[in-house]
Parts: sequence; structure tokens; C-alpha cells
Amino acid sequence: MTSEGFATTAYATMQLNAEDGGNRNYLIILLLEPTDENSEAYKEGYKTISDIGKERIRRAGVPVEEQATKAYNATDTQQRQQLKKPDKLDIGFKVFESDSTNLIKWNSNRNNLHLQLTMSGVGPRETPDHKGISRFCLLR
Repeated sequence: MTSEGFATTAYATMQLNAEDGGNRNYLIILLLEPTDENSEAYKEGYKTISDIGKERIRRAGVPVEEQATKAYNATDTQQRQQLKKPDKLDIGFKVFESDSTNLIKWNSNRNNLHLQLTMSGVGPRETPDHKGISRFCLLR
């Protein structure tokens, strides 16, 4: 997903859930791409594109909540039973950061393919048993 579309995806998901009482989720994956040091975003404290995205998603939840409150208050009692109460809307999100990988970068040179297949792709924390499993999975 490009950096232009992630907040729109989050907003649309929150909006649909507010409109029909759904329970949709979204998953957005971003690299920690740095912002230009001369940009306004950087000067405002957004050091990565991901930082900008998190703020956009936070801001996207505000109008969803406001619209849901207006819609809820404008309906009669019977229709309100079908709508989610605005204070029950899920407009939050969680951020998970990945850890470093234990895999060794793959060299696609065919001349050393056999050597690559016999090398372990695991980090120093794993036991010899894990290395065997890694080789088994790689060869399957």
C-alpha cells in the first residue's frame, strides 16, 4: 500500500463500521521510510512516513465519531437499536513494530546454490534443533 492510501483505507473502514454497525478491521504495513529533513512534516516532528500515517488515522476517527453521533441523535428510538452507540465505536488502532530477521540474505547465484542450501538461515539465539528445522523447511 502506498503512503497516500493508508489513512483513506482506515477512514473508509471506520466509516462503514459506523454506518452499518459492522466489525471490519484493517491491516496496514509500512516501512520506516524517513521524511525529508527539509519538509514541514519533519519540522513538525514526523520523522517517518509511518508517523504521518498514524496521525492521519487518529484524525480520521474524529469526523467518523462526530457523524455517528449526529446520525444516532437524529434517529428515532426504534432505529437506534440498529445503530452502534457512538461511544462504542472502535476508532482506535494498534501499532506493531517488527524485530530484526534471523534469516540470512539470499544470494541467487546458481553456482553456489548447493552451498546456500546447506547454510543455516537462523540467528545465534537458536539451538541446533532449530537449525535442522530451518534446513528442512528450506529444502521442502
